[in-house]
Amino acid sequence: MSKQLRELKARKATLVKDTRAVTDIAAAEQREMNEEEVSVFEALKSKIEATSAAIDREAALIA
Repeated sequence: MSKQLRELKARKATLVKDTRAVTDIAAAEQREMNEEEVSVFEALKSKIEATSAAIDREAALIA
């Protein structure tokens, strides 16, 4: 596995962890996410999708 691919996967794992933390707060308080949390969630989700695409591109280059 290339260094860049490992870095991308690590970045995605961090983003997923951060996204989970946002949803866990609302779940722990047994409520829906507020507007700020939804905004943060959506921004992180977009970053996860972009990172996933970068992982796919890098994997294709390796193959």
